[in-house]
Amino acid sequence: MQVTKFYENFDLFYAHKQRDTGPIILLLAEQSADEITKFQTSGLDVWGAVFPEVIFENQHYKKGIVVLSLNGSSSQVSIIEDMADPCFDDLSNSAHSFFVFVDGLSKHIDSFLEELFIHTHDGVKIMGGGAGKLTLTQDKIIFDKQRCYQDAALVFSLDRKMGIGVNHGWQKIQGPFVATSTDGNYLKQIDYQDAVTFYKKKVLECEGIELTQENFFDVAKKYPLGIETYANETVVRDPINFNTQGLLLVGRIEENSVISLLSGEKDFLIAAAREASHLAQQNLHSDVETFFVVDCISRVLFLEENFHEELFAIKDTKDTATLFGVLTLGEIANSSNRYIEFFNKTCVVGVL
Repeated sequence: MQVTKFYENFDLFYAHKQRDTGPIILLLAEQSADEITKFQTSGLDVWGAVFPEVIFENQHYKKGIVVLSLNGSSSQVSIIEDMADPCFDDLSNSAHSFFVFVDGLSKHIDSFLEELFIHTHDGVKIMGGGAGKLTLTQDKIIFDKQRCYQDAALVFSLDRKMGIGVNHGWQKIQGPFVATSTDGNYLKQIDYQDAVTFYKKKVLECEGIELTQENFFDVAKKYPLGIETYANETVVRDPINFNTQGLLLVGRIEENSVISLLSGEKDFLIAAAREASHLAQQNLHSDVETFFVVDCISRVLFLEENFHEELFAIKDTKDTATLFGVLTLGEIANSSNRYIEFFNKTCVVGVL
C-alpha cells in the first residue's frame, strides 16, 4: 500500500486525490455508503466495501472513508461475484499477502474461505473481515467502478510480507456443552435442548434479563459462544438474532461442536488486543511501518467509550507507524501455514 489516508467525504477526497493510475481500495463507513456512486463516476479505478465503522489512527468513525492507494505496486485486485461458486484462477502465485473482505452476512463464508486457502501457496498470509451494515440486513456492500454486489468478496494481494496476530480476551463462564443440531449459521439444539430456550436461560441466570427480539442484540453482545478447536483454542461465535430456525450466529457452526458460554471484561479485551499486536510484530521479523486492524464491531458496542484504549494498546509499541482498519461483522486470518479461520468478537492485527 503506497498511500493510506482518511477523508470525511468524497468531496474532500477528490479535492486532494493523488495522480492515481492504479487501483484504489475504498473502505467506507456505513454512513458514507451513499457516496459510492460518486466514486463510481469519478473515472478512477475504485474497488471497495462498506463496514459498520472504519478506523484511522486512534479514532473510529461511523462516517468517512479510508483510502488505500495501490499506485505503483504489483497488487492484483478482483471481485468474486458469487461466494457460493468462487473462481480463483487469476489469483497471484507470487504474492506474500492477501486481503479479503466478504459479505459478512453471507451463508457461504466458510466454504469460500476454504477454497481461497486451497488456492493460495504455502506461507502466504491472509487477513480481512466481513463487510456489512449494523442493520444486519444483507445488502450490496461490495463494489467496483461499475457495480455493487451482494454475496460477493473483494480480494487484493500485496507483494510485501505481513505479520498477523489474533486474540479475543473473552472468558469461559459456563460449559462445556455440545451443539447437537446445527444448520449452517443456525444453532438449533444445545445438549439436545432447543438452543434459543437454552441460551435465553443461561443469559437470564447471568444477567437477570429475559431476552426478547427487542433487546437481544444489546444483551447478547456480552455473552458470545466459544467453539473449542482441535488445537485447544476457542473460536468465538456471536449470536445476533433468533427465530424458529434457531439461534442465528455470525459464521457457521458444525454439528457436535463443543461450545461454552463466554463473557468479557474491559481489561481482558484490551490486553488481548495488545497481545495480538505483539504477536503480529513478532511474526513480521522487520520494522513496522503500518498497522492494519480488523476488529469486531461488537467489541466497540461492548467497550463503548473505552474502545479507544484498545486502539492505543495496539499501537503503543510503535507510535510512528500508521494505524488504519475496519470494524467488521466477523474477522478473517491465518498465520503461517495454519488453516484460515472466520472469527467473531476478535481483534486481528496485521503489520507491514
